[in-house]
Amino acid sequence: MSRLPITLAFVLWPALSSAGADLTYGVALDGGRAASELRLTRCEAACSAQVLYTNRFLRGSAFTRQFLLDLDGIHVGITIIDGEGEAAERFSVTPPPGFFVEPAELFVEENSTGVITLYPSPMS
Repeated sequence: MSRLPITLAFVLWPALSSAGADLTYGVALDGGRAASELRLTRCEAACSAQVLYTNRFLRGSAFTRQFLLDLDGIHVGITIIDGEGEAAERFSVTPPPGFFVEPAELFVEENSTGVITLYPSPMS
């Protein structure tokens, strides 16, 4: 039995589980606008990072999308639940252990950008 498939799976695992710090997805409905965007960036204030979601009106039907973004070892889970038609989309972030987010979720209108901020959990 060959170990190549198992070795290959471990080598490819980071690429399959993480999209890096930036992600663009979907095809804009009119073809002239950009696709929706997710971006994980560092903060300059007391926070650790911010997740920015730019909502665009895309082709296709409404469904739930889940992503994992990584910035210098900080992994955040992101869930976007499409609104029907031009309704706002629900955007939420699941922080890694040792962090919390504010707000936990928000609704982002079409052609708008929402921001969720990641903070280190206070030590007790």
